[in-house]
Amino acid sequence: MKNKELDIVNGTVPLLNTIGSAQILYVTAELEPFSNQQKPDLVFYPKGKFKNVLFVEFKIAPPSGFSKNYWANFDEKKSFVESSSEVNLTYIFAANVKIEEQIIEKLKGINVQVWDEVESSELLCNKIKKWAMETKKTCNCDFCNEIQNQGGNKFSDIYSKLNIKTRIIGENDKFVVLPTIGQLFKYSLLILPKRHIESMSKLDKEGIESLVDIVKKTKEKLSDYGKVVIFEHGAQKDTGGSCGIYHAHVHVIPLPSDLNLSSFFYSDSVVKKYENLNDCYSDLRKSSQYLMTINTDGSLYAVDTSDNFQQYPSQFFRKKLVEYYNINRHWDWREYLTSEPDLLQTIEEINF
Repeated sequence: MKNKELDIVNGTVPLLNTIGSAQILYVTAELEPFSNQQKPDLVFYPKGKFKNVLFVEFKIAPPSGFSKNYWANFDEKKSFVESSSEVNLTYIFAANVKIEEQIIEKLKGINVQVWDEVESSELLCNKIKKWAMETKKTCNCDFCNEIQNQGGNKFSDIYSKLNIKTRIIGENDKFVVLPTIGQLFKYSLLILPKRHIESMSKLDKEGIESLVDIVKKTKEKLSDYGKVVIFEHGAQKDTGGSCGIYHAHVHVIPLPSDLNLSSFFYSDSVVKKYENLNDCYSDLRKSSQYLMTINTDGSLYAVDTSDNFQQYPSQFFRKKLVEYYNINRHWDWREYLTSEPDLLQTIEEINF
């Protein structure tokens, strides 16, 4: 059984030569009472300017399957592997059998991805190639790096010094919630999709339903702290708009008073009112850039700014909020270079 593990890993290495380099190590073997030569791990280094490498722990399941004890201390194993490396790792557990959903969720909770039913070198190689392609698309995305806990993002640059590993305070199957860097108002939050998309209008029907669910829960969480307003500046990367991060994000902010953000739209803009987010995003699906707001009274408006994006520059609503409330804080989130007490308090007090 263990020789087959080595055969599959050995057979994968030459198949990866065109997209990077692979190396066989025996890191996890040090934690198990078996011969190192029979418990291989695979480390893959993609070509290009990638910020992390791939670590694959490949296992052939025993005839009786993996025991419950096998998963008990997996977080300690992951920590040991990470401590043995000087670079950021994406940890993969790969196996030849189907892994139970509850185990997949457990490992996901400690940022370990599962590749199951991998029965050959070719299948393992294809999985790695797919990972490399997806990572290439998002390796320069600040939010993707943060969600995947890979480092190389503004939050970790500032807050890792305080031993704060994450600012995620809520999530569902498709989205995470976290406090905004550049807190204009205490408890300001962002909702981000876990999968890299450039604007929420590109979500499918299931994705919009999941977004509606988490928007509702997030708004309820903040209702005790002010009048809640919600907005998005959706932009495709090739437009040069948005705030410099082309990973969709919705702002959810408790304000000190009622306010219709839609009143900030210019009079020559075509402003549309919608009954719900599904109608709004369906209408904006082909838009390259837009602004959407749900006002404190619950009314939903949007403007397609594809043809007049210069009127609505990066962080348009943040600028307007600073002006309207005469806030003595910078509107640009990129100007915040040190830890913020309001952000730390949000992490401490709000979770769901």
